[in-house]
Amino acid sequence: QLSAANKVLAEEEDGLDDFCSTCGLRGLLICCDACSAVFHLACVGLDAVPDGDWKCSACKQGLPPGSVPPGSVPPGSAVQV
Repeated sequence: QLSAANKVLAEEEDGLDDFCSTCGLRGLLICCDACSAVFHLACVGLDAVPDGDWKCSACKQGLPPGSVPPGSVPPGSAVQV
């Protein structure tokens, strides 16, 4: 039980969301470099992880982190910076 508790603690400490901010599902996710939001590549219209820093559409627009509710970011709306 202790190892399971440590695993949960480790997952909580990364500071990132665990679910795609577009579709709300888990999976292989790309992280916004400016906030804790994460996305599936396909949900933001990307075919591969971009080189360098990448920001979600909310951060690119200068909105506060968390101001865009889950599921409200249309596919392809995130932009690379």
